[in-house]
Amino acid sequence: MGVYVGATPISKVYRGASVLTGLNLGVGTTWSPGPAPPSYPGFTAVTSAMVQSVSSTGGYIISQGDDGPGGNYKVAFQHTSWGCGGPDNGIQILLKNTIYWSKIIFDWEGSGFASCWSFMPSGGGYGASLGLSSGNMLDINEANGHDKITNNVGMWEVASFQSHDRHIGCNNAGNNPFVQNSGYKAFTMYRTRNITAGGYAGIHHGRSCSTSGPSTITNIYIA
Repeated sequence: MGVYVGATPISKVYRGASVLTGLNLGVGTTWSPGPAPPSYPGFTAVTSAMVQSVSSTGGYIISQGDDGPGGNYKVAFQHTSWGCGGPDNGIQILLKNTIYWSKIIFDWEGSGFASCWSFMPSGGGYGASLGLSSGNMLDINEANGHDKITNNVGMWEVASFQSHDRHIGCNNAGNNPFVQNSGYKAFTMYRTRNITAGGYAGIHHGRSCSTSGPSTITNIYIA
């Protein structure tokens, strides 16, 4: 069960009714409670008690709290500003250092057009005014046996998007998923923390040269 467009399931992540209303997923989109939370052996589910800070720019937080699957932390954010020479927009979640962790898994879903966007590139990305657009994460390296992106919907499962970078983009090319698909999209991302950088680390998603649209981040697990 999950979010449906017509009779086709397009998401397996739980969405609360109030969040769906706020995100305005469109005519013909219905929802139902999702499955039990995912199982990642050796990983710990993140709750709000483990969150150091949540900050945003160029938009507003719709909701946040432990209302994800199994009581996991979830945040929904609305991107609003245009960017392109003006302020970018983005959402940042930093985790506490009270428990050691070096790997993270999370679900992201959202919609909206963006020529420029980023998901924690090591060199920094959009929405950088939040201070840590790299998330203190290393770039994806599938050779390490952890890093990958799975459960793609409207993203890198599309053949024409597969040649595009997974961390950052700023173009109007035919392989840019945020340009060619302004509708619903989602994925599960596995990343490795840059331990040598020190300080807090977590999840950051930024956009620029973009239209308004939502982002939801949930099912965060660390090990």
